[in-house]
Amino acid sequence: MKIKLILLISLFCSTVLPQKLENELRHKLDSLLSEPFFAYTIPAVDIYDLTDNVNLYSGNNKLLLRPASITKLFTATAALLFQEDFKFSTEFHAHGVFEDSVFKGDIFIKCSGDPLLSENELSEFIDEIKNRGVKSIEGNIHADVTSFDTSRWGKGWMWDDDPYSYAPYVSAFNLNGNTVSVIVEKSNGNISSRSLPESRHIRIIGNLMFDESGVNIIEPGRYSHNDTIIIKLNGSINSGFTVDTINVSVDNPDKFSLSRFIELLETRGITFRGNAGFDKHENCDKKFFEIARPIDTVLTRMLKESDNLCAEAVLKAISSCCNEPPYKTGKGIELIDSLMSLIGTNKEEYRIVDGSGLSFYNLINTETVSKLWRYLFYNEPGIFVRIYNMLPIAGYDGTLKHKMTKPELKRRFRGKTGTLSGVSNLSGFVRDGNNHLLAVTVFFQNFIDNRKEALNYQEKIIELLLKFTGQK
Repeated sequence: MKIKLILLISLFCSTVLPQKLENELRHKLDSLLSEPFFAYTIPAVDIYDLTDNVNLYSGNNKLLLRPASITKLFTATAALLFQEDFKFSTEFHAHGVFEDSVFKGDIFIKCSGDPLLSENELSEFIDEIKNRGVKSIEGNIHADVTSFDTSRWGKGWMWDDDPYSYAPYVSAFNLNGNTVSVIVEKSNGNISSRSLPESRHIRIIGNLMFDESGVNIIEPGRYSHNDTIIIKLNGSINSGFTVDTINVSVDNPDKFSLSRFIELLETRGITFRGNAGFDKHENCDKKFFEIARPIDTVLTRMLKESDNLCAEAVLKAISSCCNEPPYKTGKGIELIDSLMSLIGTNKEEYRIVDGSGLSFYNLINTETVSKLWRYLFYNEPGIFVRIYNMLPIAGYDGTLKHKMTKPELKRRFRGKTGTLSGVSNLSGFVRDGNNHLLAVTVFFQNFIDNRKEALNYQEKIIELLLKFTGQK
């Protein structure tokens, strides 16, 4: 009888104690989210114990809010579910003959929208033809950009995000992130500016004023004239100004990328005599050189650095799994719709219109993000691990490099950030005091000029979870 009583008491305690601890966690989170900051700010939270398959906390988790770059988690998952072996490829096809130091014929650049293509990689192809002794090209150079449609900006993107580099134009022939950097420097009282890359197709107009009592503000404007990108710098600087870098998007990436390729040929000592333009390339049996990039490389950049060009290019490109070119954002969205069905989310519970989350049309709730993590953890562990390893690590790299830097937080959380005006979101993973893996999604929205405070509250939530010891 005594043994039965002891077992009964033990069973009772093992049930009540975890409940008490979980109630304590809920109470602490409720108290935190009732502080004055949230009188004007919407909090939405979903915390799920993946180890025990149980929800620990939910608050406003069905409320539709702007996901911002949390959208990239769905883009990445759709890519790995439906096109896990996809690679971005830039192919160079040579149709002609090599005669002494001259290549007589046409060169086709077949583009697939690689968002990480760089000038250094284009130079690798140039090195290949230089190694053959080529000093001039007598023929034409064509770029085949028909793999993507002509829609180059996302739905619901803000007009005044143009021409900043975080709102890039996407094309089949991307180069250097479709971005031009302008370095502004002051030396001996004089202001100078230069572009990276340096190019005859870039012109900078300075219109900066000295304002000793003001702050340093440089705002770029951009427009194109014929083959030239004209960047106008407006704003004011004070005597304390030394140097600044302004990154500006390229509004016609296909054209600019092809122009830069011709320039690179010339700067590396290869004369080009012919025409450059755009044409569809059907004869693919003359591939001379290829730059190939696995999708994991692009997804890692997309998630670690929250790269918007990567996200938009991926969303178009992965629709190649079940569509003919040109590949379109809308077809990629259909794959995200299929993903939503798999995780048990209805059409009435979300709206996604781009791959990056830059659109203000996007709506989602924290419960759906939690469903995504649960689906991957229990049904697609291989994909879960791949995405988990791509996420930024607190206080260490990516968009979390300068966040959660306190010793008790550093490297103990990894996840995706989501930032827009009045939006600070976070979704990722932390291990609690029992080494349980918790999926944490926190949306804070509709605040004004309080981003630092929003981040501070997110850190407090992570600290609470690190110390939490629930069921063992």
